[in-house]
Amino acid sequence: MSSALTSKSATSIIEAVLRRDPNESEFIQSVQEAIHSLERVIAKNTHYVRILERLLEPERMLVFRVPWIDDKGESHTLKNALSPYKLGGAGGGSDFDPKGKSENEVYFAQLMLAEMNKELKGLRYLT
Repeated sequence: MSSALTSKSATSIIEAVLRRDPNESEFIQSVQEAIHSLERVIAKNTHYVRILERLLEPERMLVFRVPWIDDKGESHTLKNALSPYKLGGAGGGSDFDPKGKSENEVYFAQLMLAEMNKELKGLRYLT
């Protein structure tokens, strides 16, 4: 477990996440909402703090970039991360239906899958 998370209370869990992941605003917001909803439980059962700390630390995270050009000819880079948790629209962070999509959009999806394949190398933990 990361030394950044050694909390004793609901507030200290949030503070530790803010220190460890200051640029992850959506993650921080989710943590704050979840922890605030559990504050009374945590106050009465402090042993839950250690469990929450473990839940807030991914076992493994894969980070990659996918460069692509949109329909207007503008260059973009998608920065993505995969973890063993089901986050977002699909188990890999992208839920893509090619129906009605442009050639560039389909190409982007192919690039993302190719990059994910390089990272996962046949692992099957994402479903």
